[in-house]
Amino acid sequence: MKSIRLILFLHFNLFLILGICYSQEYILPAFIDDITSCDIDLDGDEDIICICQILNYDEDSIFIFYNDGDGVFQRVGYHYPNSGFILCGCMDGNEFPDLITRLSYNVFYIPNDGLEGFGEPIIIDDDMGANMSLTSDINNDDWIDLIFNDNLNENWGIYKNINGSIFTKEIIQSGSSITTPGVGLLNNDSLPDIVLSYSAFDRSSVNINNGNFIFTEQIVEDNFNYDNPIMNLDNSETEDFALVNYATNKISLFKYIGETQFELQANFFASGMYGISSFLVDDFNQDGYDDFAITRCNWYECTDSLYLYFNDHNWSFYLNQCRYIGGLDYFKLNSSDLNGDSYPDIFMKGCNGNNVLKILWNDGTGLIIDENPVKIEEIDSDLLNVEIFPNPFSSETKIEFGPNNSNVKLLQISDINGKIWKSYEMNRLSYKQEHSRIWDGSDENGNKCPSGVYIILIASDSFHIAKKVIKY
Repeated sequence: MKSIRLILFLHFNLFLILGICYSQEYILPAFIDDITSCDIDLDGDEDIICICQILNYDEDSIFIFYNDGDGVFQRVGYHYPNSGFILCGCMDGNEFPDLITRLSYNVFYIPNDGLEGFGEPIIIDDDMGANMSLTSDINNDDWIDLIFNDNLNENWGIYKNINGSIFTKEIIQSGSSITTPGVGLLNNDSLPDIVLSYSAFDRSSVNINNGNFIFTEQIVEDNFNYDNPIMNLDNSETEDFALVNYATNKISLFKYIGETQFELQANFFASGMYGISSFLVDDFNQDGYDDFAITRCNWYECTDSLYLYFNDHNWSFYLNQCRYIGGLDYFKLNSSDLNGDSYPDIFMKGCNGNNVLKILWNDGTGLIIDENPVKIEEIDSDLLNVEIFPNPFSSETKIEFGPNNSNVKLLQISDINGKIWKSYEMNRLSYKQEHSRIWDGSDENGNKCPSGVYIILIASDSFHIAKKVIKY
């Protein structure tokens, strides 16, 4: 009898031959400056991009971890010496995401030519103080613009993308440094608005986009906040936002109430000994409401956990998971679906070493775990053709098996931990009589099964075949 090969990567090897790694930690050759993700090769899955602080001009500094779709990565290095931050965005109008970074004292983007690889860097500005924070089409002209904050010269603004090769610098506000801005559709128009905090002015505000790079500032707090994430807090048409004060652990939640007005809905305090040191927004349990993850630190010899808070759908959050992750040093959290199950996973820099990229996986319910739950090798067998549609599914899915003349005796549904949720006894049925089943996502007692990854087992006397299905 053929065995079912369900390969779960439980081991922690750091590197394998050819650069392919199945573990959750990757060691890079130097301090990781920044991390991001995008589908850089347009193969349908998210790749991870890291940039390292390389002092040797002969070494690679940008590293792309190409994803095979199941969360298995192959690392490739690119030689761009003395690089800084890293962003993805389609700057030149083609479909392939380009890389935006600093090379020496200039801000560049590196065009992605698709099959040809990356071209020669194109200069955006020669300002050594400018840090690119986000990419967004600020004026809806179908060209991606760049939002910058220049804390050296104490101003922020936008690099307006004219045609993919010419950029104009639009300074919006001078006289103060700012924290990383948040960009979202905060009112009823289609122009992205910007939330940020000024250190010198000691205020936090929404900069309402009026078009043509003209903004109206609406002050919402007379306090400087360290993070300004856009969030979907109430599942309404407009996006909401939070102001995160790392020093006090206070998270202020705001929504749009009409005209140019934004109203404080609630203040949430994350309990804990240390202040918030990083803040990450995503819908981890895929219920349509944004959750958040934080780390805490005293900024010196920090060792702590990842705290995952779920949205209670009533302008508050509850602690759903506290998970120890190790020593933290110049860390940053980011998230993306890295294994194709529609649930956001977490990748981070600065955990267990400032040159370590660490990946934590979403188990399909919003809980963060070490092992990739979706890396399941399925047998392609000519004994029986098995189709599952839709997959992923929310309410029901159809399981078809055939054509085959062998008797199918068992159809069983279990989770990745081996717990059996549903079984169909089919001793008297063959392909000629019946060759499909509808699973409504419930267990033997008619109770709805939780969201997650499930294994469909179809068995006869001569073979076992396993397929995975995702319920959300």
